[in-house]
Parts: sequence; C-alpha cells; structure tokens
Amino acid sequence: MIKTAKEAGIYQSRYMSQPVDKIQIVTVQEIIESQKRLDMRLSLEVLKSAEKQKEVKQTQLELFREE
Repeated sequence: MIKTAKEAGIYQSRYMSQPVDKIQIVTVQEIIESQKRLDMRLSLEVLKSAEKQKEVKQTQLELFREE
C-alpha cells in the first residue's frame, strides 16, 4: 500500500514551499503512539501565503501603472 502511494508522485503547490507526496498514509497506531500527522501545511498558513503573494502582485501592478 505504501509503495502504491509513493508511485502516485509528488505534489508541488505554488503556495507551499516544500513538495509533498500526493498520497500519504498514516495509521491510527502511528497517530496514537508517535503523534505522527500528515506532512502538509495548515490551511491557515497557505491562506496567509496566498494573501501575501496577492499583496506583492497588487504592488507590482500599481508600480507598473505609474510609469
């Protein structure tokens, strides 16, 4: 099952700094015993990153208009 999940490949979002496996497997045992979680950014972190990129683009547009 883990091998099949790895074969699905890697996902790279423009809002996340690190690529992650498209399919990740975490067992209930791993969650309970090792506090393991899925390797992904929290949605709030992604939202903040997207908002920052939007601000940068808006500033660039304003600078372009002034020329």
